[in-house]
Amino acid sequence: MHWHLVGLFYRVDLQSGAPQITENDGSAAAVRWMPLSDLTDSMLSPAAIDGLDMIGRP
Repeated sequence: MHWHLVGLFYRVDLQSGAPQITENDGSAAAVRWMPLSDLTDSMLSPAAIDGLDMIGRP
């Protein structure tokens, strides 16, 4: 068996005002905004860790 994985990561700069989450039939029930500095490796997948390292996370 051979696996191939493609991951997409988005880097954004927030504008003034409070971040908002758009809900679509419960699709974002567990979503929340948090600062990059609050993320720990134990919260992330290996791919997410690599992606954040590529952008130079704090």
